[in-house]
Amino acid sequence: MRYDLAASKLVAYREKDRIFVSTLLMEELINGATVLERIRILPVDDVTRERLIRWVEVTLDDIRLAD
Repeated sequence: MRYDLAASKLVAYREKDRIFVSTLLMEELINGATVLERIRILPVDDVTRERLIRWVEVTLDDIRLAD
């Protein structure tokens, strides 16, 4: 359920929602690979899906660099 929440928050793409999801990822409360799986099955257009996938990938890279 938390993965569905994270994915739906990202669809809204508000700054507060991106901060929320990035915090979940940083604190390892959710797994990036699973979020990406959920994003891939969202009923959204391809442009939105690609934007969300890219955002998660960049965010995960930033988290890894910060460690």
